[in-house]
Amino acid sequence: MLIKEEVKRKVFEKHGVYFEEVKHGFVNGKPVIYKTKEEKYLAITHHHRYITIIFTYKDNNANIITAYPSPKWQIRLYKKKN
Repeated sequence: MLIKEEVKRKVFEKHGVYFEEVKHGFVNGKPVIYKTKEEKYLAITHHHRYITIIFTYKDNNANIITAYPSPKWQIRLYKKKN
């Protein structure tokens, strides 16, 4: 999993999401992943809270674009799949 320092800082400052939450959400949170437009992916996951992660996937690496607390409609999607 790759995340640029400026993205990590922006995700925390703008959305209050720590990188550790993103990492644990991918590894331990049973993420539900959807393919979106332009080769991007959306993952909804739960570790201590529900978060949504937008990323690209290339060369077996997820490149994190942003992450934010999941809104209610995304939490419902997650619960339907898990």
